[in-house]
Amino acid sequence: MIEEFLHENTWIKLQAEGDIPCPRTGHSACSFKNECMYIFGGYSDEKALNDMYKYNILSKTWEKIEYQNSISEIPSGRASAQLCAYSEMGKIYLFGGTGMEVNEHSANDLYEFDVNQKTWRIIETGKYSPCERYGHSMTLHNNFLILFGGARIVKQGNKLVSEYLNDLWMLSLLDKNWRKITPGGTIPSPRYRQEIIIHNNGLYLIGGGTTNERFSSIFKYEFSQNSWTQVNLANQNSNNKKDLIFKGRMGHICILDNEEILLYGGVDDVVNTDPLSYSIDKRMWRKIFIRGKHPKPREFFSGCKFHHSIIIFGGRVGQKKVNDLYIWNISCPTPTKKHCTLKLEMLQLFYTQENQGDWVITCKKDSKTISAHSYIIRHRSNRFYEHLKQSNLIFDGCSKLLTHILHFIYSGEVNFAQINPEIITVLIEFSISSEMKYFFRIIILHCLVTSANQDELNILDGILRSLQNKCNESQNPFFKSLLNWMDLRRNIKQNQPSQSTPTSRSQNRRESDINGEIFKSLNSFQQSFDSVFHLNTMLYYSDFNQLKLDTDTSNFCFVYENKQYKVHTAILSARCGYFESYFNVHSLLSQQNEMVIQPFLIHSNTQLLEFFIFYLYNGMEAFTKFKLTTENLINLLDITNYFMIKSPTFNYLIENAIFNEGITLENCLKNMQFAEQFNAIFLRSKILSFMVQNMSKVLKLYEKDLLAMNPHFLVEMIRMQNDQIISYNL
Repeated sequence: MIEEFLHENTWIKLQAEGDIPCPRTGHSACSFKNECMYIFGGYSDEKALNDMYKYNILSKTWEKIEYQNSISEIPSGRASAQLCAYSEMGKIYLFGGTGMEVNEHSANDLYEFDVNQKTWRIIETGKYSPCERYGHSMTLHNNFLILFGGARIVKQGNKLVSEYLNDLWMLSLLDKNWRKITPGGTIPSPRYRQEIIIHNNGLYLIGGGTTNERFSSIFKYEFSQNSWTQVNLANQNSNNKKDLIFKGRMGHICILDNEEILLYGGVDDVVNTDPLSYSIDKRMWRKIFIRGKHPKPREFFSGCKFHHSIIIFGGRVGQKKVNDLYIWNISCPTPTKKHCTLKLEMLQLFYTQENQGDWVITCKKDSKTISAHSYIIRHRSNRFYEHLKQSNLIFDGCSKLLTHILHFIYSGEVNFAQINPEIITVLIEFSISSEMKYFFRIIILHCLVTSANQDELNILDGILRSLQNKCNESQNPFFKSLLNWMDLRRNIKQNQPSQSTPTSRSQNRRESDINGEIFKSLNSFQQSFDSVFHLNTMLYYSDFNQLKLDTDTSNFCFVYENKQYKVHTAILSARCGYFESYFNVHSLLSQQNEMVIQPFLIHSNTQLLEFFIFYLYNGMEAFTKFKLTTENLINLLDITNYFMIKSPTFNYLIENAIFNEGITLENCLKNMQFAEQFNAIFLRSKILSFMVQNMSKVLKLYEKDLLAMNPHFLVEMIRMQNDQIISYNL
């Protein structure tokens, strides 16, 4: 948890080190894995750029991406393009944009950037594609790229004029074909520099404009009904545009935060700096007042979402291009499954040379050995466990294949960065026979998404046909539906005329029917991948919960008051620095397999020991299962420190639980003193905000106590109150 995320509703100017990008406008940006921001291109003072930079929010450093392509394979310099990240696949997509001469260099090409390989490649999208454009919107939804609107330059008589667009396109990353959507309902008027947001099964269109107009209406596209509707806003009924909260803007940024669409910047009559919030449920706009150091009014900036924050970079302030970086922290992060670090820690354990695995598996093809834990393999893939056991720990394949399999078993994730054409066939073959649910689907999804053209899809088709006899289709219905979809794709490809062949109206109608047929089939097949990463993650945690209940395979126990609490050394070593060192030492001295817990360590409270063990296997669910008092939550920090829990997330979850118990005037100072003592920065920030909001009452109750505290604390309280007053005046 970085400090910037702990100041609620506050602007902070971020300091940055490393290869800082030059000042620019019109660049594109996207968030990747909620860890970093990528920016591409834009205009410098001299030219349209095609460079790419990565800003790491945790280390606060910029890195210039050194492309591993030849110059001809890299996108041309451009601005007003769109970037979109597919974090699970390690891909970033770039579409459209314009060069320095808008009428000469607008683009409609689609590029894919491989984050791990640092390479670009152009995606061959077939016969039909959107026209060249800039200032459009693009987002990713269920393996579809969704594109709306924008502008292009067209010739009108002897003049070049801007043509604004309101077309809606979808590109399936599974078959790499664009499809123009012809929706019903109330169609939004043509526009550019708008924002689109996905929420549930709808796409919201916010703002945008033309040379002469800014749009204040909100439209919603329903995927299931293929129809646009104009949202009836609850507080936008004034005929006088000056009275509206949202007067209509273009060039703004929007993000979804819970049930609200948050908006920053943009241009209506002026260049705006005031942030707005749109409640999806209430259909209402409201103004937001923010503390901190506000960015100067700017145009042509870019930004993206990080957790519950918006980060913006660059743009034009007045007539000057800038390269500053700001973060608007909307609220402190809410604990989710993402805050459980079990996956990362188990993966680190697997790749640790001394991982104390009880199995040493020999790879038949290259005679290399890999150490692993039998009970983890058993609970993640019983079929693979039995196969290894029956073969006396001899694996038929090579060590690269076994590493991929165990990587997935330990982390629940496929190591896409190391997948190459040499390994993909045997990996698909193993995933078909494996009983690891979702493993095969994720591998196939990767192959479909990373296929840049029809030829590569044909190669995958051939691999699957060769393995057809090895798969029991009744046990793997997904494999059957995959082959059916491949058949349909191939038949349609064979029946499509070439672009050079003249087509009649009847042929165009037939192509349209064929296009509709494959799109319908694709949507049906697409459901096989819906939420596949989320479902796979849930299964991963469920498997480790079952491991906790499996006392037969436990190989260590805690003893307290003559009662045994059985656990697994792999979990303890992965999650606690204390046990990582303990087992390394004791494995050399003896086969000691128990530890007596002293009463002082758990404050003579067995519930704390049970909570600690449950957390190691189940993460934040422990805070739901166990109802601990504030005192016991504070005592948990002693356990954290003693056993050296590796991730600071545990402390954060404890602090969040203490805050949720309730901060009142009566307990705020006591809890603040505790936060200061344990350096509980999240809890400290929350209590500080509470005390500032109730400043007069706090001073009345605790004047002498506050004067006795660290003077830096008082200075921070006064600064926060001044920031709040300034924000409200703004």
